[in-house]
Amino acid sequence: LEVRDRIAGAGATTTAAGVAMGAPVVAAVKSYASMEDAMKGVAKQINGLRDDNGNRTKQFYDMQDAIKAASEQLPMENGAIDYAALVEGGARMGVTNQDDPYEEQKRDLLAFASTAAKAATAFELPADELAEGLGKIAQLYKVPTRNIEQLGDALNYLDDNAMSKGGDIINVLQRMGGVADRLDFRKAAALGSTFLSLGAAPEIAASASNAMVRELSIATMQSKRFFEGMNLLQLNPAEIEKQMTTDAMGTIQRVLEKVNNLPQDKRLSAMTMIFGKEFG
Repeated sequence: LEVRDRIAGAGATTTAAGVAMGAPVVAAVKSYASMEDAMKGVAKQINGLRDDNGNRTKQFYDMQDAIKAASEQLPMENGAIDYAALVEGGARMGVTNQDDPYEEQKRDLLAFASTAAKAATAFELPADELAEGLGKIAQLYKVPTRNIEQLGDALNYLDDNAMSKGGDIINVLQRMGGVADRLDFRKAAALGSTFLSLGAAPEIAASASNAMVRELSIATMQSKRFFEGMNLLQLNPAEIEKQMTTDAMGTIQRVLEKVNNLPQDKRLSAMTMIFGKEFG
């Protein structure tokens, strides 16, 4: 919560609107009426569950049993049917590679489905919607499938401790995909959560977070107004730009510390000079 306190202390108010993300044309996680139909969907996405003649293989039944067993540990509205839909959705979104050995695909897809199911319960969101969000975030921030549970844990921690809802953090992380090369998912989530905790809507929290990373990353190419803001904070734009390539979050924190050291009546002005309209 340290970053949130610094931004709050700097008097940052966010008024810019972000670009709304369009809904996917085809839902990655489908709804099924029976386990039979759900497993047909799973078999289409995972190699080896049917043989060349379309018959079910030993692996088909192994996966079906694994899904049923996992669903008993994480009760969902439609039990194993919903869990199978999450497994299929994960495969459809590229959580695993179809060329990977079956056991690896099984492990990673079950882990993904479990993380989505747990988070759906914790955040009180539809599991299919949450699974799509997690899948997109994992791709944007290059989170290895075997670490997908760490993503869920990080979101759950912020949901519990940062006065921001897990669903909103997922929304913000997707909107912050453009800075994924500068911040890993934990740091991006923490920064976005900071603005959510201050009462900003997800699109505004993402816009403000993006602005911080964007403006400091091109510090030497900025306007006169930006340089005046840097001068006010006694910071060197060239040094800031260089530091953003190695420690973006730490650099943002150092800038915020400088802002907080200013007299109260100069803080918002400094933030606006450096970061633009997102803080106006």
